[in-house]
Amino acid sequence: MLISHSPQTPKLLRIRNNETGEEVEIDLKLARIKKLTRGFMNSIKLTPSVVKHLMLSQTVESYKPRILNYFLCALKRYYGVNAFLWTNEIQEKRLEKYGDAVLHWHILVAFEYGTEFTGDDILRMQRYWKYGRLDVTHVRRVGTGYTL
Repeated sequence: MLISHSPQTPKLLRIRNNETGEEVEIDLKLARIKKLTRGFMNSIKLTPSVVKHLMLSQTVESYKPRILNYFLCALKRYYGVNAFLWTNEIQEKRLEKYGDAVLHWHILVAFEYGTEFTGDDILRMQRYWKYGRLDVTHVRRVGTGYTL
């Protein structure tokens, strides 16, 4: 068995069976994402949770790695978050319309079962996210397809 990394695309792993000559390429980034996604799904199956979809957008691009960390730590501290899974993307419509490339995040958050949300909770979470808009929606059926 021969294992090699492609120099053109270092995120790909090539495995070749010497006996059959069969080759398989594994996208290491995608494999990691799938593993994290499965971990999140298993976590909410094992621990009863209320899952919410949070979308965080910024008014201006001000990305620093710690801004999302601060927000998630505040949620954990106040609400007892069991697990979360996030992805980010550029706001495409804004980029097309204004030429302004700004990130926004989609976060699936598993709160402790029985957590009730009122308008005050939404305002509290908005105070944790100081960089723009926060949208919160309840998730009835958890799916993680858009994270891939």
